[in-house]
Amino acid sequence: MKTHIHCGFHKTASTYLQRVLRDNAERLSCYLTIINRIELDTYDLRMACLAYNSGRGEASAVRAELDRLAQRVAGSDRPVLITDEAFFGPHIGQDGETRLFPRAHEVSQMMVEAFAPHPVEILLYTRDESSWLRSVHNQSVKQDRYAGSFEEFLAEIGGGADLDAVAARIAATIGPERVKVFRLEDDRSHPFGSGGALLDHVGIPLAVQQDLKRASGINQSLDARHLRIMRRLNGLALPDFLHGRMRRGVLRLQRRARAPS
Repeated sequence: MKTHIHCGFHKTASTYLQRVLRDNAERLSCYLTIINRIELDTYDLRMACLAYNSGRGEASAVRAELDRLAQRVAGSDRPVLITDEAFFGPHIGQDGETRLFPRAHEVSQMMVEAFAPHPVEILLYTRDESSWLRSVHNQSVKQDRYAGSFEEFLAEIGGGADLDAVAARIAATIGPERVKVFRLEDDRSHPFGSGGALLDHVGIPLAVQQDLKRASGINQSLDARHLRIMRRLNGLALPDFLHGRMRRGVLRLQRRARAPS
């Protein structure tokens, strides 16, 4: 039994892929055993990983949840695909994080050990650095009450974010044969689109992919106008319930603006 663990990164169409896997679970069940974040299948491990990567939790908690997950899929007669983009911790800009997945290699090593002696492969999607940073800034404004400009965001995180360097650090720790990196931009030419290269890799035939139900409207970024409005809203000292209500109003306004007339 081979276990593929899709660890993101954030803002590389992870939610889109998870929605596709959920919406086509029955169709894909003869090819894969799927453990999907969007179905809350990974919730306990996700929370342990977030706490550990943020320095609020212990490695032992991560190992315990990995052991439970390994026991859950033990004996599967199909390859296993586990998907959750938070296993390596929060993205920069989330919860005040300014580091780029500093413990990703440690968590990857725990994953290899938990599923031993069965083979484990870490699957990662990277993305053009500039577009990734803009998307992460947008997400931080949209979801995490960040009020700063993109330029202020870059200054806070040290100016850049090399996802390929994180992947290289993981490969140096667990071995390059256990790491597979896809590039989101390359999927533009794939018949399936985003996530197609990963589906190829885990054994989903292209003919099956073409019949899958596609997801739409997943976690869209704020446009420039509504990004400015949300930043101003985030800069106000509002209680959470009021901020949440106003945030939902901004998102509704954007959806209406984008709706065809």
